[in-house]
Amino acid sequence: MDILRESALEREGAQAAARGQHWRSNPFLLKDNMPQASGESLGAWSRWHDA
Repeated sequence: MDILRESALEREGAQAAARGQHWRSNPFLLKDNMPQASGESLGAWSRWHDA
């Protein structure tokens, strides 16, 4: 996953949290953004997910 896409996903997640949406609305939980699809290690993905 490239840095621009990661930044966009992080922004979307932060906006969802600010709106009070459920944690499942985190864009990192979409199938295409999961480690199996993105090729990232689970540790790297977890750091972005948790941010």
